Amino acid sequence: MLLCIFLVYLLAIWIIFYKFKVAVLDFKAKVIIFAIGVGIVAVVFFMAQRYAPYTKDVYVQTFVIEMAPEVSGRVTEVLAEEGVPVAAGSLLFRIDDRLFRYQVQQLEAQLIEAQQEAFGQFAALDAAGQAVKQAESAVTVAEKSLLALQAAETAAQAAVDKSNAQFAVSLANYQRGKQIEDTDAITPEELEELLGRARIDRAAVVQAKQGLSQAEAEVASGSAQLAAAQAALLASFANQRQVQAVVEPLATIDEIIAENQQRIEAARKQLNSLNTPPQERPPQALDDTDATDHEADAADNLSTAGSNGGNIDSPARNIESGANPGIPPANAQTLHQSIKQFEAAIAKAHEMRPLGEEIQTKLQGRFAKVDRVRAELAKAKYDLEQTVVSAPADGHVANLQLTSGAMASSGKPVMSFVETKRSWVVAVVAENGLELVKPGDKIEVAIAMYPGEVFSGEVESIVWGTGQAQSPPSGQLPEVTTTSRKQRFMVRLKIDDLRAEQPLRQGSTATAAIYTGHGKPLHVIRKVQVRIQSMLNYLYL
Repeated sequence: MLLCIFLVYLLAIWIIFYKFKVAVLDFKAKVIIFAIGVGIVAVVFFMAQRYAPYTKDVYVQTFVIEMAPEVSGRVTEVLAEEGVPVAAGSLLFRIDDRLFRYQVQQLEAQLIEAQQEAFGQFAALDAAGQAVKQAESAVTVAEKSLLALQAAETAAQAAVDKSNAQFAVSLANYQRGKQIEDTDAITPEELEELLGRARIDRAAVVQAKQGLSQAEAEVASGSAQLAAAQAALLASFANQRQVQAVVEPLATIDEIIAENQQRIEAARKQLNSLNTPPQERPPQALDDTDATDHEADAADNLSTAGSNGGNIDSPARNIESGANPGIPPANAQTLHQSIKQFEAAIAKAHEMRPLGEEIQTKLQGRFAKVDRVRAELAKAKYDLEQTVVSAPADGHVANLQLTSGAMASSGKPVMSFVETKRSWVVAVVAENGLELVKPGDKIEVAIAMYPGEVFSGEVESIVWGTGQAQSPPSGQLPEVTTTSRKQRFMVRLKIDDLRAEQPLRQGSTATAAIYTGHGKPLHVIRKVQVRIQSMLNYLYL
């Protein structure tokens, strides 16, 4: 292009001074005119390169992926073909997956075994908890049933009392009538009527007593059922505690210590209440009969708690069964014995802590084994999935060097995959031409693959640096190397008017001109230059 400008200048000189002979030039004038032409060309060249950089070092880039399997094995099927478009997710090739499936099945079996070993006792603990809930529900049902039977017994007793009173009245009336039978005060018919009523009332008494007997029998049966339900509840609590001691030994020991400490505190409160004079005790909201009954119940319950103080299977719901601080116990001796038993249970729990810690450590080891096998199984499943290699995006397969029966090695590429949906153009520009270039500047590109066409677009980005001046970190002093006086930087270009039938192929070359916001008259030179190069692309040069 510069040569063309210089030739145009020379043509203008020839026309002016030789064709029309405006003036006669001597040798000195000819040298000056020639130097002026060279200077004009040089100024135009440097200004054009600054205000409208032009480069033939332009090429197309896209993502090229090295397709390497993540597992090793023998290839059983290759579906990819060289140069045939491939959609994302399409199968490229397959590796024999039998060994990987066997590995998954083996680890699945090991995981089940490890889970049973680690969590089997937890399942037993859940079952024991469900048994406790069922036993509590049975106790609730038995208590409600017993209350209903006791209400029926009370009603039957009331019916007996009422029928006895009625019979007493009718019997008295008959006896009075019998005494005045010889007088005219009562007729034989009236006396017979009184006798019949007394007989009816007596039959009612017999029937009411039978109902009462039946109600008493049902109450006794209900009481027996409630006692059986309570016994089953105590047994379920004991079983739950026993299983809990195996699954959660340290938590069970802490719970035993807390329970017995609460019992000791309750017993000591009762001792204080027992040592307090009667006039100083707080008033009780019970009558004498109820107080006596509660005293007996408290003494029995506390004695039971004392006998169970050293048993780790004693149910947790009976912690306060014998520790009501507002009710005095039967005697102080029982309380002292109970306190000693509770303290012995606490001491025994502390002695069992090292064993509990050992059991807890073993349990944690079982959990770690489950986690390890689960991780190995996840890795085996992932490896099984990697026996099928699919296209990562839309594109083409290139450099295919794989066939069925070949051995594929993990991490070793067997083909290249060129993505087609994401391509871009990179122009290499000298650093002294980049000062005025900004993202968004207009561009024109002549792609060698499409001769005769000029494509427009804009600057997308400018690479911030170049690796030529980069020194790799090391323990040695940097070595001085010789670099070129002028560096070249990559400018990423975006083309806007490509048609669908004009794909950008990886490695295609082009020529580009960048139009900055300065020196716009010089842009005409670059536009002409780009179009000339576009026509020259028809030539195989």
